[in-house]
Amino acid sequence: MFKRIDLRDQEYPPLLRTVDNPPESIFVRGSLPNHDTPMVAIVGSRECSIYGRRVATEFAKGIVKAGMVVVSGLAFGVDTAAHEATVGAGGRTIAVLGSGVDRITPANNKPLAERILDHDGAIVSQFPPGTPGYDYNFPIRNEVIAGLCIGTVIVEASTRSGALITARKSNDFGREVFVVPGAIDSPTSQGTNALLKSMGHIVTSVNDVLDVLSTKGLEFKREAAEHVADTKEEAILLPLLNRHPKHLDQIIRESGLLVSLVNTSMTMMEIKGKVRHVGGNHYIIS
Repeated sequence: MFKRIDLRDQEYPPLLRTVDNPPESIFVRGSLPNHDTPMVAIVGSRECSIYGRRVATEFAKGIVKAGMVVVSGLAFGVDTAAHEATVGAGGRTIAVLGSGVDRITPANNKPLAERILDHDGAIVSQFPPGTPGYDYNFPIRNEVIAGLCIGTVIVEASTRSGALITARKSNDFGREVFVVPGAIDSPTSQGTNALLKSMGHIVTSVNDVLDVLSTKGLEFKREAAEHVADTKEEAILLPLLNRHPKHLDQIIRESGLLVSLVNTSMTMMEIKGKVRHVGGNHYIIS
């Protein structure tokens, strides 16, 4: 069974509605998350390496633990790893197809599609039921993936990968683009490494993703690490920090310490991995 959701319907995903030329209708099997539940895409190469599969798995698990929904395209490789890891972690995931929702592509992933539905996820397409998975449908599918999400993680991608379309569309839509760097001699990392020269945040863990998204006012299910103070200055500064970015000037005021002592201590704590600078002189606990 599937449901058609039109652009004017309340159930239509709000972020997708805001993109240029949103689909007039989407077809859904399963259940979409509440409008206030953030969604993050994880996409990449169909011919991913062992490294790419491991990274996709780790990021998917972290996104689930943070209370978000994982979106991907049900393709082999990175997409499959992301969906499987999400289901395995007890999370919800949405698979966006380049075919009708009744024509699972690739066909070998039909069992995975059923597992997604069994775990309160959804199969989504803008193409009417019965539509085959034509090659020219997949770039359009990638726009929907980008449009549904607050950000997109690119794990591995060659220079001709469709995942790069998702990254560009995500950037065009004003969403965050997160790029996992890869080996410079790996064909499946040429596209991702090139992205880092033009757009996106370099990320090496899901915490890097959450740090960026937290600057947008989003809150996640994670606990701040408890760090041991090495100096009396750190003992004063560490309790002032949490997962919400705080400006250096505010830290100085609240600490009552000399500016020079705060600057030195913050630099040393960043080197030690106790705090992170998230831009604009704002800091959070690591």
